[in-house]
Amino acid sequence: MIGIVVNKFRGDLELFADGVRFLEERSRLPVLGVLPFLRELDLDQEDSEEVERRRHAQFRRDKVNIAVVLLPRMSNFTDFNPLAAEPDVILRYAKAPAELDGADAVIIPGSKSTVADLEYLDQAGFRAAFAAHLSGGGELLGICGGYQMLGREICDPYGVESNGTRLGFGFLNVTTELMASKTTTRVEAQPIEREADTTAIVRGYEIHMGRTDRAPVASRFRILRRLGDETAESHNDSNGDTDGAMTDDGRIWGTYIHGVFDQPGFRRLWLNQLRQRKGLEPFPLAVSENANRKLAAAMDRWADHLERHLDLAPIFSAINFPYSQRNTGNQVVTKSQTW
Repeated sequence: MIGIVVNKFRGDLELFADGVRFLEERSRLPVLGVLPFLRELDLDQEDSEEVERRRHAQFRRDKVNIAVVLLPRMSNFTDFNPLAAEPDVILRYAKAPAELDGADAVIIPGSKSTVADLEYLDQAGFRAAFAAHLSGGGELLGICGGYQMLGREICDPYGVESNGTRLGFGFLNVTTELMASKTTTRVEAQPIEREADTTAIVRGYEIHMGRTDRAPVASRFRILRRLGDETAESHNDSNGDTDGAMTDDGRIWGTYIHGVFDQPGFRRLWLNQLRQRKGLEPFPLAVSENANRKLAAAMDRWADHLERHLDLAPIFSAINFPYSQRNTGNQVVTKSQTW
């Protein structure tokens, strides 16, 4: 343990001096700082409060309506924050099949236990709901575990989650084998249909234990580079230089890339395809670029807040990370030399 941080403090910091001394005496750890509560801070969610609020979002005809299936073991909630930040998007987390009604696109997200969540969706009636959504002209996509569920079957020969083979939804002609080791790598890619468009670059990461064989289905992305895991190529896909799969009409697709919507170029490209499908005019790229600036500004505001109120020197020292000290007000804080 390095130290203690008191977060979301409300009130006069000077009146909490006795509290700091108490914490240090009882824990025998230094209090690195007390963070005053920061209002209207739009950061990635750390709990289900934001998810619950978006469960009741009302779809609109003049917006792009996106339903994210709320899995019991859902992972990587932050994959969808950039979509929620777009002014022309209504994002809803759907817990029941009926809550998919009115969606232009349905997303099956990542899962901490793909087979168990697949069984849950089947029992809850989502298989029929997905089919109805597609028959009505909607788009269906899966990210990581959701991509695996879209295929014909998931095999688990090593007992990673459960022994045996489970039937997937069968919307993509792919099969997945769960592997004993995990792929963790950063990825840069381009959508196959826009390989010449440098504004449509995707940057994200893979973290999964599956290898998906997509032959002869078309891949979704061309991998430009991977960083961080020499096993990624062998685990990700039957073709190491591609990712994901999609149907010929592009309305069903899957990918292993978390953060696939983080970059404004691909996100706006995809949203405009949905807009045009429902008869809406496309939005310019600048709209999505502005959404990214707002998200980045929130993170900068939080970083500045931490810098003002925390002594980071012990943290950087513990991880042997270069840092320098500087004064901000009455606090001595640290700032990484590489930031």
